[in-house]
Amino acid sequence: MTRRHAAIAVAVLGLIVLALAVFLRMRPQLASRQSTAGGETPAIEATREPGQLILYFPGSGGSLIAEERSVETDGKANDLRTVAAQVLAGPESPELFAPFPAETGVGDVFVSENGIAYVDLVSAQLEPPRSGSRQEMLSVFSLVNSVHANMPELGGVVLLWNGQQRATFAGHLDTGRPLTENRGLVARGSRPAAAAATPAGPTGSSRP
Repeated sequence: MTRRHAAIAVAVLGLIVLALAVFLRMRPQLASRQSTAGGETPAIEATREPGQLILYFPGSGGSLIAEERSVETDGKANDLRTVAAQVLAGPESPELFAPFPAETGVGDVFVSENGIAYVDLVSAQLEPPRSGSRQEMLSVFSLVNSVHANMPELGGVVLLWNGQQRATFAGHLDTGRPLTENRGLVARGSRPAAAAATPAGPTGSSRP
């Protein structure tokens, strides 16, 4: 092989290496363009600053009203106990009502392996407060909707009373299974934009 041929071979090899480097650098961008062209969109995870909560409370019109609230936090994401405790503490607005009696507290809380949240409401009263069907739904879903608004990754919420899961709280609503967000109870125009995109199953139904 002559020196001329060797120089040509080296030049060709250099061009091949350069082209390969450019291709490897551009490959992520090409893949992203192909994904968009194919109708796929990048997943966007809805996030909320720790300590920023959206809570739902019964209003005088027989619907749930959203209330945004800031709470002290240690930097962690909004956790189940914090949300439940804030709901039981009652609303800040004088036009809204607490969903449960003032003496009701938060007992054990945990999330199961399949993403179901369990919240134990503890009280000196052995039985949950008796009420009509509408009031029962507002009380229960005040807590259920608040949990889903701040922890949308959960698959459902199970409420217990003094450590026991009850078939119903006031004789009307089935609370013997996990409940999902009930959007039908929320007053029109009350849902904050951050909560509007929260995924939910059928109203008041359970998720597998």
